Amino acid sequence: PETAEMQGTIRTLSPERRAMVARELKRLAPAIAEAHGCTAEVTIDEGFPVTICDARAVAFGQAVVEETFGEEAWLTMDNPVMGAEDFSYVLEKVPGAMFWLGASEAGSDWRQCCGLHSNHMVLDEKVMARGAALHAALEAENKASLRGALLEQLERLRTCGRAEVSSLLPTLKLRLK
Repeated sequence: PETAEMQGTIRTLSPERRAMVARELKRLAPAIAEAHGCTAEVTIDEGFPVTICDARAVAFGQAVVEETFGEEAWLTMDNPVMGAEDFSYVLEKVPGAMFWLGASEAGSDWRQCCGLHSNHMVLDEKVMARGAALHAALEAENKASLRGALLEQLERLRTCGRAEVSSLLPTLKLRLK
């Protein structure tokens, strides 16, 4: 054929590495194509930013999970996951963390289950009550012990532009008084 098109995703663990990969793709693809008597054009759509959890928020979440459900309920991942996540936009503005609620079928080995977006996934809906309880416990502990940190973040939100604040507040479910 006269032309070819390639598509893919760039997933990294830091914004700096992401920028480097994009820069190198734009440099290398045309050079490789030229070495074969062709031309190449690289177009990169940024997509979701890297999801970076705040260490304090992770530690807070771990403490609440272990206090609420026991130490065996917390599992620290051996390796980071490079999924594309829209929650990363929130984490760019305020410190926070994303937690996964295990919902594999009762009695199954979650390590052997299919992927989250697979049509073979079987969701144990009984775990949803546990997820709601975790959210309630996180909020209760937040109000009880981290009021100062919350006020600090509210001050940060106040310095954001009006559009940024209106887009963040519904997601964070904060009440400004």
